[in-house]
Amino acid sequence: MNDRILTPYEQTQLAKYGLSNQTVTNAIPIEYLTGKVTFCGLEFSVNQSVLIPRVETEGLVELALQVIAELLDRARSGEKLQLLEVGTGSGAVMICLDQHLAEAKIEYQLTATDISAEALAVAQNNAQRLSKKQPLLIKNDLLTGLTGQYHLIVANLPYIPSNQINQLDEGVKNFEPRLALDGGVDGFSMIKLLVDQAVSHLLPEGTILLEVDQTHDQQFFNQFSDQFSIADFKDCFDRHRFVRLDLKK
Repeated sequence: MNDRILTPYEQTQLAKYGLSNQTVTNAIPIEYLTGKVTFCGLEFSVNQSVLIPRVETEGLVELALQVIAELLDRARSGEKLQLLEVGTGSGAVMICLDQHLAEAKIEYQLTATDISAEALAVAQNNAQRLSKKQPLLIKNDLLTGLTGQYHLIVANLPYIPSNQINQLDEGVKNFEPRLALDGGVDGFSMIKLLVDQAVSHLLPEGTILLEVDQTHDQQFFNQFSDQFSIADFKDCFDRHRFVRLDLKK
């Protein structure tokens, strides 16, 4: 007997993919049962190797497109935009950026990395179906060993403090990859390491865009203020969620 009460969204998703309510026997996210999720109007494949893309993260795409527009305004004639996503997971963010860039007929190179080979396989599958221009996918730990320099680095890294993982919804803590959730003691360890590494990987006046925990307020980022101009932004639920760091001249 299934005692789980499904939301209208969950019922719609099951029906869309021809699945019965009886398929749901525990707290597993519906997206893992259907293997699909809609993000920025595109349908992505997902499995338990990757975090399920959230509607909040669509704000990261919107901010990235704003930065790209600024980059184009000051780009030299014939200059190719160099873009990097770190921790790509399902590839949703990079593919959405690719779609917009391709439609705008912009010269660009999009590179995406992840530490998980299983996640990269999901990203590769999605890119083959949805990308206009195939990105360069690399199995890598943050920026370690990379030699490229970039106009824009985008990252949605693990940012949940370790002691809060067990307080998450069952569907998240029991089914989504802990590797993509656990950000260490304060949820900031990987973010700090990325920003420290990025200084030598950004082109002049380059930008880092981050999705962060709502507890990661200005005091977390003040340590970078000598090298970066810093601005924060809210998500669609009016929660502190994104930080932009622009390399100073």
